Amino acid sequence: MLIGVKISNSNTGKKRSNASCLRIAAGKTGAFWWVNKDGMTKTIKEEPWNGMEKRKKMGIVYLSGSATKPVGDGPKIITHICNDIGGWGRGFVLAVSNDHPSAEVAYRSWYQENPEWKATPFALGEVQFVDSTKDIIVANMIAQTGIFPKKGRPPIRYDALHKALKKVAHLAMDFDASVHMPRIGCGLAGGKWAKVEEVIKETLVGIPVFVYDYEPSGGDASVVPWKA
Repeated sequence: MLIGVKISNSNTGKKRSNASCLRIAAGKTGAFWWVNKDGMTKTIKEEPWNGMEKRKKMGIVYLSGSATKPVGDGPKIITHICNDIGGWGRGFVLAVSNDHPSAEVAYRSWYQENPEWKATPFALGEVQFVDSTKDIIVANMIAQTGIFPKKGRPPIRYDALHKALKKVAHLAMDFDASVHMPRIGCGLAGGKWAKVEEVIKETLVGIPVFVYDYEPSGGDASVVPWKA
């Protein structure tokens, strides 16, 4: 089943503190710990991706694994970047097609201007939300123009990404969902992670965000060893 979500631009009135970027590592005792920007270390006994209130305080969490197999309980939104020319066939979308085939079907239908998606224009900055499983929604975000650099400029469009992630944020707050993604925009789109991370922090404020570094060996997501 496909779900078209109309995003309201109304102000929720909620004030949220800026999320800090944290990296988690597994301790020898089986507990988990993280080191924040100030170098302070805190230990928790439970897996850090369980419990919404706990996750909200953690900011961006980096994991090894696949973003198409998100960890944690509760509603989850898998976000990734699509181009504005209807191309789907290289990069992260291949994993999306394998684990969440309805997302590809919906994207192609959207590009072909199927009446089912006429409420959301196929354009930079727009997002198509596709219901994949009972607790996973895939967000097809158009934040890449074409597939090749033009005059030295990479395909990614940071302003479009900012606009799209704000829409993801609205949905995440409405459903009390966490957001999961690979290092979006840094593959075929040619973006820089430092810039993408800044956009994430500006838009997904107070929302649990999980960024996955893919491990070819497969397996479930696990914490990334901390490197000082």
